[in-house]
Amino acid sequence: MELVIPDRKLIAIEYPGIVNNIDKAFDTLGGLKQLTEIFKDISKRIKLNFRPDNPFSRPAYGDRSSRYCLLLKVRRKKNNNSNNSNNNNNSNVGCRSDTRSSLGCLEGEIVGTVETVITFTSLCDFQYLPMTQNKNGTYTSFHDDITFKDVNLRDYSQWVQKPVPLFLLPPFFSRFDQPFQYCFREKATEKQFNFPKNCIGISRSRRPHFTNLFKFSSSCVPNEPNVEAVLKVKKLLIPNWKIDRIKNAFDKHPVYTSVALMAEIGPLFTREDLKAILPTVTYYCVDGPWRAMWVRLGYNLRQHPESKIYQNLDFRQERSYSNLFTNKIKPKRNTFEHNLPTTISKTHIQQVSSFMQRQEEQQNNNTTNSDDDDDDVGCEVDNDDGGGDVAYDGGAGGGGIKRKKMK
Repeated sequence: MELVIPDRKLIAIEYPGIVNNIDKAFDTLGGLKQLTEIFKDISKRIKLNFRPDNPFSRPAYGDRSSRYCLLLKVRRKKNNNSNNSNNNNNSNVGCRSDTRSSLGCLEGEIVGTVETVITFTSLCDFQYLPMTQNKNGTYTSFHDDITFKDVNLRDYSQWVQKPVPLFLLPPFFSRFDQPFQYCFREKATEKQFNFPKNCIGISRSRRPHFTNLFKFSSSCVPNEPNVEAVLKVKKLLIPNWKIDRIKNAFDKHPVYTSVALMAEIGPLFTREDLKAILPTVTYYCVDGPWRAMWVRLGYNLRQHPESKIYQNLDFRQERSYSNLFTNKIKPKRNTFEHNLPTTISKTHIQQVSSFMQRQEEQQNNNTTNSDDDDDDVGCEVDNDDGGGDVAYDGGAGGGGIKRKKMK
């Protein structure tokens, strides 16, 4: 006897209920079209709505898991003539002896192999129905009064002006659909620890680079570098020819990105050299059309129309073409608020420099002594990656970020 297994890949759905009507069961799962779209994307979950016609019904979500099993189709043949022993013996060949008289003959057939199984083990969200309580304790549903079912266009104005109870539900009540054990305990008291300077921990010390940050809403641009940045270059013993090489590059083009500058000056410069030299030659744009650009000190981009070619344009594109028109691409994360999960205390980077604070104070006070603060303009910047550049991620939506110049 040979066992033939068909070459059919199937997906099994463990429906949490007794299925008497297959069409209604598919309607509770969203239909075949929605199931096909969900099966193509492994990141999506299947929704099971026991009341698909009710817009206030909250679904239960199913999770997929990988299994390797066979789908067996079993048929039972009933014995029409129980008195005819010969027919029974002929029809019950290969059947169990204890099931011939009551159940008849059982025949099995392998339909295909199952590699993905969807199970509904999560909890349903809280169900809140549109109803009001009467004086006698009974409830009356006003579902038809707040839905668009059977509403003609002529009676639309009357339907809108009809007084109904206010019934506004949030998108979801519970953020978690999996049960978990929550142990109630007292809040731990915070303690201040004075670690020694030579203590090695998971959170390193701050490494400032004294970069001048420029905000697009500021009226003036930095003209001089910070004194601390100049002293740091001298302390690191960086040769003068490297500083002159970067100055000549910014004399040729007043605006650069860190990647374009590395390609311009050559491979003799390291990232540590740029982290130390750039704050003495340029200022950094934190927002606006020239965001993430290094600009020569004293060069105002808004006063030069030819600087429009250096504007940045960020756009995102889905990696999968099938999800290009269906999924909404999430916005990019704010890289200034990114912290590693291994840090003890999450310290945020200064988003506004002291230079911009001085300019705003001078505008508010209508003072004209702006030249007195040119010697100490700028701010102190601490980057989590130990560098003067800003790290960019690939986007939360799965698509990468591409950068172009606008002409």
